Amino acid sequence: MKVLLVFLFALPTIELAKVPAVLEAPPALESLKSSRANIVQIISVSNAGPWGDWGLWDNCPEGSYANGFRMKVEPENVADETSVNSICLECVYADTGLQANRPCSSEGPWGDFRGPYTCPMVGNNRTYIVGFALKNQQPSVLGDETAVNNMKGVCRTFNGASGITTIEGSGNRHGTYTAFSGTCPIGSAVCAILTRVEPDRGNFVDDTALNDVQLACCAL
Repeated sequence: MKVLLVFLFALPTIELAKVPAVLEAPPALESLKSSRANIVQIISVSNAGPWGDWGLWDNCPEGSYANGFRMKVEPENVADETSVNSICLECVYADTGLQANRPCSSEGPWGDFRGPYTCPMVGNNRTYIVGFALKNQQPSVLGDETAVNNMKGVCRTFNGASGITTIEGSGNRHGTYTAFSGTCPIGSAVCAILTRVEPDRGNFVDDTALNDVQLACCAL
């Protein structure tokens, strides 16, 4: 009996089979449209994680747009890695360039914020996020799931004259990037974020934190 007890307490803090959650529809945009009526498109990726619950849309104030982002990241080599726990947008006003706010939607409890990762200036023109990609660890039968490990942002001027540049966060090594999201139409940029986060599930159960992101584009 003593040997059995020691074995049980030595088990790793992961599950043998982690069951994907039923993918409910993301929250409707009505509450967001009350503060940003000029939404023109929602952009998303195809390689998101399957776990967690959608939060609420969080947006840049009227007249401001995302020209960067921050990430809340739990370091590697902990007993139960969750990697990225939150992504927040860095919003600036288009007319002045002044900092507006940092919308985040929902977030996991682990890690510290890194960044900001900011779109570059092109001459005298500021560029803004118009698309993104997630580095995601795909589900496995046995292992420590981490879901989203990093993000890339696609940057462009409103009129599209600058061409496309990309910025990348300093996340963790697990997972791969696949296809980028669609891009915001010319004359628009990202103005809001929605995240899907798996909450803390307690001891001896595998946690993943951030699993999915959607961004909204608003017209200038």
